[in-house]
Amino acid sequence: MKKLIAFFITLICVLLPACSYIGTQNTTPTSPSPRQITTQTTPQNPFDSLVTEPHDSIAPVLHMIQGAEKSIDLVMYELEDTQIENALISAEKNGVAVRVLLNEGDYGAQPSSYSAAAYQYLQAGGVSVHWSPSYFALTHQKTMIVDGNQAVIMTFNLTPQYYSTDRDFGIVDKDPEDIAAVETAFNDDWQDKKDTAAPGDDLVWNPGADTELLAMINNTRSTLCIENEEMSDTPVVNALISAAKRGVKVEIVMTYSSNWSASFTKLAAAGVAIRTYAANASL
Repeated sequence: MKKLIAFFITLICVLLPACSYIGTQNTTPTSPSPRQITTQTTPQNPFDSLVTEPHDSIAPVLHMIQGAEKSIDLVMYELEDTQIENALISAEKNGVAVRVLLNEGDYGAQPSSYSAAAYQYLQAGGVSVHWSPSYFALTHQKTMIVDGNQAVIMTFNLTPQYYSTDRDFGIVDKDPEDIAAVETAFNDDWQDKKDTAAPGDDLVWNPGADTELLAMINNTRSTLCIENEEMSDTPVVNALISAAKRGVKVEIVMTYSSNWSASFTKLAAAGVAIRTYAANASL
């Protein structure tokens, strides 16, 4: 599975490679209150700003597309948003060089109906579209590079039905080394050239993310806060247990599924604090 993983200071947002609750308390989040759509500057890194979903919605990504002057390179696992598709087509018609890589399915076996529809619609609108390399089980990556000087690395897909209900994040990264690394990987994938992606200054790529994740967990000394979709990777679970046992304050917030019950049981027994969204939660 190929994906670019966004890291936050005390937060890991990554799908553990399972494709790649018995806890302390369940909690039902309240619906987010309306607020002005902005990106939030991350003080630890002057190159980065943070997009938080569902609060920010799709506006920051749409704004980047509409503001492009030279080029847009988009990699997307699921693309169903016609507003985004129309913005890409408009950018192409206005002289912006737009390229889009879409996931073709399990090892390229069969694209989903919405991916096929997006592919045909963009192609008909004059946008250059390719399927991602078939030697990846999935291209789970969600990135967009605009004008070669900024990239957004997303945990969210461009699928409108989830904008108002899913907790997701994006990093708008203007670090030149990061952007160059993402662009190089894009060009390799565009040409179906199998190569190893460069780490840039801040990037973690999969395949191979397990080594980086385990190193981060094993080197933690005080707090580790995780917000995640899946929890079934045994080495990661064991590393979290070890962290808790050596005195690290480990806290997990995520969606409940019986698939993760065994992991939750082991983690809770080691002193990890776990909260899961209730079945009727709005988020």
